[in-house]
Amino acid sequence: MMRTIENIYRVVVALMFALGLLHTGLALVVYDHLTAGALWFAGTGLLIMIMAVLNWLVLRTGARDSAVNRIAAAANLVVAAFAGIASLLIQEPQAYALLALFVAGALLPDRLRQAALLERGGANAAPERRIVKVARYRVKATELGTVESAILEFVAAVRRAEAHTVYEAYRQPDGVTFLHFMSFANAGAEQMHRQAPYTLRFVDVLYPRCED
Repeated sequence: MMRTIENIYRVVVALMFALGLLHTGLALVVYDHLTAGALWFAGTGLLIMIMAVLNWLVLRTGARDSAVNRIAAAANLVVAAFAGIASLLIQEPQAYALLALFVAGALLPDRLRQAALLERGGANAAPERRIVKVARYRVKATELGTVESAILEFVAAVRRAEAHTVYEAYRQPDGVTFLHFMSFANAGAEQMHRQAPYTLRFVDVLYPRCED
């Protein structure tokens, strides 16, 4: 599943970059001298290519960097809205093509992340043998910034050091509760995780800032 989504995403990125390059190049054909319209036309092409690069970064990180995913999805959504308005005004095939590409770009980062989680969750262990745990921590409102920064740093450390551990943290709608999802390959992997220096540092930051 992950490979299929990656391949679809690669096609979307390639088409996005090609259309952006074509749009920029056409500025030299459509306009015979430098005008505000020529700059606007070429700038639109450059924007499309920049969006292609942003989506490529999601592929490059395997959708594991949640910040990159959120930025890419939001940027694609905003540009898709403009492409939708443009398609209503222009009503030309290229406008519809861009709209479809940016809608796909808004949806694919999350799909790829979910597929990556499923694939990593099954790595080197049968599903029934993995150890899955869920924890909730309610944080003092005055300590939210400190805890959220510590969580981001901790999750990044786990992903770097524990190839077969799935660890995700989500902030709940109430704004002060964090849900932690953990999946370990076996009991040994869980024990190593608990004794890791980055885990101990995280616990030292988290626990004093939680409500009883």
